[in-house]
Amino acid sequence: MNLQELRKLIGLTQTEFAEVLHTKQSTISRFESQGRNLDFLKISQVKEIAEHCDFTFEELLEITGVVE
Repeated sequence: MNLQELRKLIGLTQTEFAEVLHTKQSTISRFESQGRNLDFLKISQVKEIAEHCDFTFEELLEITGVVE
């Protein structure tokens, strides 16, 4: 699952997703246009997404297909 698919799954705009990741909307836009995956992010950013969605870190990795 790429970042755009994840963002849409959790129902966030690019701006909202950028706020969760402590970055700019333009960065999210660039990542999405490049088809970046969750494994491109820092572990701390993945944890921020999980926390925002009330998932555990492991659940988020399973949902996105990073681990099975």
